Amino acid sequence: MKQRPQSGFTLIEIMLSVLMGAVLVGSLFQLWTANQRATLRIGNKSDFRDRASLATTAVNRSITMAGFGMTKLDVMFRSHTELADTLTLYSNPQERRTTLVDTARAGTMTLRIFNDTGFSVGGRIGITDSLQQEYVTISSITGDSAHGFDVGLSTPLVNRYNPGVPDIYPVQKEKFYVNRQTQTLMRRVDGSDKTLAQGVTEFRVDLKDAAGNPATSYKLIRVVTFSITGSYKAPEGSPSLMRFSSTVIPRNIL
Repeated sequence: MKQRPQSGFTLIEIMLSVLMGAVLVGSLFQLWTANQRATLRIGNKSDFRDRASLATTAVNRSITMAGFGMTKLDVMFRSHTELADTLTLYSNPQERRTTLVDTARAGTMTLRIFNDTGFSVGGRIGITDSLQQEYVTISSITGDSAHGFDVGLSTPLVNRYNPGVPDIYPVQKEKFYVNRQTQTLMRRVDGSDKTLAQGVTEFRVDLKDAAGNPATSYKLIRVVTFSITGSYKAPEGSPSLMRFSSTVIPRNIL
């Protein structure tokens, strides 16, 4: 009788099939990993872009409103360091004003004013007679509208002011700065901190005059430019940088 040959896969064929399957699975895994990394990078980049855009809008608004409700006072200050700048702004959102009943001498820690125009203990006031100016913090308020209010100050006055002459405003102080430990852009309003954007490594501010040159004094400021530089996590482990910049006209300084 004739013996029929057996059909099936040889060991070599099976090994080749397993090897080809492993290569195919490895290729698919690499494609999946690359896709996941790209998705993560895009997501992190988008998240930081959203945070930085919101922070830019907040800084824009505050610069635009700097000096609102006030006259004859410097309301914008920049502190420059190698790592990051600090921007300090003053405004009078309540649009209130009063003046002195009695002379306020340099070194005094009490002001007598005509009315309590929205002042509060712990709040700040700006005082100016056009020639001189300063900001002080209120420590106490006593008196009434019939006899005037006595406003206690936390620090002595630097200048002398005559009655009826200076303007006295309740002011809001805003400060924008980078917390270097947490790499966070912060906004401080009258001592209360708020996080604007995380992952910020640098905050730069330039105060320019009408010709686009650095402003040498507050009165010459016509344009403010600032930039926010931050990093977002990349899948490879090394951070990627992104920068946002903006140009603002402080309308209350013009």
